[in-house]
Amino acid sequence: MTENNGKKDRNRGLLKGVLVAALIVAVLGLGIGVFSYLGQGQEAKARSNTLALAQDYITRGDYQRALDLLDKLLIANAGDLEAKKLRDRAMDASKNPGPPQNAVANGTDTNREVASALQQISKAVENATQAAQSAKALSPQEAAAQQRAEDARRQAAAEQKAKAEAEAAAKAEQAAELRAAAEAEAARKKAQEAELARQSKELQ
Repeated sequence: MTENNGKKDRNRGLLKGVLVAALIVAVLGLGIGVFSYLGQGQEAKARSNTLALAQDYITRGDYQRALDLLDKLLIANAGDLEAKKLRDRAMDASKNPGPPQNAVANGTDTNREVASALQQISKAVENATQAAQSAKALSPQEAAAQQRAEDARRQAAAEQKAKAEAEAAAKAEQAAELRAAAEAEAARKKAQEAELARQSKELQ
């Protein structure tokens, strides 16, 4: 009886040891897996941020900085198709520079803002007119106060309209300046390339 109990105790101790060892292996495996997953997640996030920054540089016309970032991605992974496409786009844009995309976008946004502002002004004037037409007979003092309020509303609407038009004109002028600068830079580069080609031909 005592011998059987001793065997049972030894078996239990062995089983506990196996379970503890298995638990340690499982914990270590889980830790390695989590660490690997987090590392991959950070790399993917860094790649995504780099692509977004390169896209922003291209939009602003800063092609060289975009190419520098994309080259780093391709050095790390030559098979990164998204980085390759963005690099080709940046190279094409640098060879044929046009007005920065954000200038065109600013012009479009300005037109929308002006249209929205004018629509709000028109609605405010319409509401004021309807309120005046539907008002009951007022005393001279009330009529004068209402007229002053109406005049103030109209003046505010006119000032808002003038401000919106001035901002639109300023943004349009800025977009035109950016476009002209880009065209001048393109012409300068083209002339420089032509001069280099001429000098090279003369040396031959």
